[in-house]
Amino acid sequence: MNNSSVIDRLRREIDWKDWRVRWVAISIGFSTIATILIYYFNEEATDVSTFWGATFASWVGGLILAITVTLVATIAQFARPDQEVFEARARNLLRKEAGAHIDYIIPAIQKLLQPYCERVERTMVIAEFDVPTGLFRINQHTHNELKSYLNDMPVTFESKLEYANGTPAPPGRAPCSLSFLSVDGKEIGGPESFADRIVRPFEMEIIPHSNCNIDHRMVCWVKEGSEENRHFPARFTRNLSVLIENQLQSQSVLVRVSQPEGKEFTVRPGGSMKVVDVKEVPPRNPQTQPPVYNFTLQLIDNAEENTTLTAEKETT
Repeated sequence: MNNSSVIDRLRREIDWKDWRVRWVAISIGFSTIATILIYYFNEEATDVSTFWGATFASWVGGLILAITVTLVATIAQFARPDQEVFEARARNLLRKEAGAHIDYIIPAIQKLLQPYCERVERTMVIAEFDVPTGLFRINQHTHNELKSYLNDMPVTFESKLEYANGTPAPPGRAPCSLSFLSVDGKEIGGPESFADRIVRPFEMEIIPHSNCNIDHRMVCWVKEGSEENRHFPARFTRNLSVLIENQLQSQSVLVRVSQPEGKEFTVRPGGSMKVVDVKEVPPRNPQTQPPVYNFTLQLIDNAEENTTLTAEKETT
């Protein structure tokens, strides 16, 4: 092990912000500086035949011994095993057993620790209302910030963007489309039109001590008053919010939220409102669990109608 790797390990595994570690470092530094000053400014310091020379020689020997013992004790006492590389932490978890079975399970543990979503911010802009079909045209932008449980090493995962059970566009109008999908600023594929469903797989890499930012924009049609806008997170999500913007010329929109709790919001023309704000959400199974949120959009003039059409909206 070279000197640079030893220094890097000391920086990583010892908490230099701990007041005890700082006190030890300051004490050693002060004693060393005092010794150097005595050596340069006291001529008798190097003459061991005198009292002060013998005392200084003993002091230097004791200081060297104290520094050596203190450093060893500090490293042993204040080292942080949780700051070691993942493989070392995993072997500590397995009580440092050795063998092919241990070499096999460590990469499997690493794959099991998939990333989690630190933040999901979704903005749904109501751009138009098609009167003959009763459909809203929605411009939807979603921003995801993903983090890794293993924040000290790069990790790569396969994921996908999925939108399912949507509503096809009115006859003669532009179809639903995915405008873009970007992962850390790198575009994945290009624009793509679809009728009621789209799936786009992609790969993401999370570098040490950083986030992976995933953004996408989608244009879709939503049935007024009856189509449920739902979301089933594929991974643990710490913060999730949905903002509704109403860009209609003169009509307000009623947002009826049934999940996670029953609420109603009125978004005036040109206004915006956060209708969903939830925290610490585990993954949801669409087959056996309710969505993390569920709401419908309705013009104020037609708020009396209340039929139900189910649609699933799933993203990364």
